[in-house]
Amino acid sequence: ELQKKIAQLEVDVLRTQYLESVLSEYKKIEEYNSKTLLAEVTTRAPHSSAGTLVIDAGAQDGVITGDHVFTAENLLLGTIARVYDHSSQVNLYTKAGQETPAVLYPHSESFSLIGNGKGYRAELNRNVEVKEGDVAYSQYEPGRIIAVVQKVIFDPRDPFKHVFLSVPLDMNTIQTVGIISPSELPLSLPITETNTD
Repeated sequence: ELQKKIAQLEVDVLRTQYLESVLSEYKKIEEYNSKTLLAEVTTRAPHSSAGTLVIDAGAQDGVITGDHVFTAENLLLGTIARVYDHSSQVNLYTKAGQETPAVLYPHSESFSLIGNGKGYRAELNRNVEVKEGDVAYSQYEPGRIIAVVQKVIFDPRDPFKHVFLSVPLDMNTIQTVGIISPSELPLSLPITETNTD
């Protein structure tokens, strides 16, 4: 009986820790903008289409196509592609062929990220001193991170550098997301020291 009680208490502790982590994410996301809508990820690949997530907020909650989706870590994930009554499909920026305008920090270089399924690729002018660890921010939402440079391939005879970037977060760990309409985006956001403004 004592062992059963201990097992039950251990489950209760895990449940409490999980709820604390979710509430902590809610708080971080709401800090960015009071009009941010919170949602939980309900389905992710391979159970949803490649390059998409399904969240538990939809038309009944005020979600519309084109809304931006981000995490508590200020990572921009993608946009709302389809809206249902109580759920929505998010097209991730990493979706194969998806093109996303970005700015490379610390070089202030505008370029396009092209999704390749799990990360991104890009071509930058040979004169840009891009290196591993450089950060790609959203061009339209200053302060929101999209990706981090993982690898740079350059042949001196080539006019471009081939850059490969990844999402700086394990997508399988994302539970809670924030949703915001582009019209509600603040002019400035609470961001880290690496702000490109």
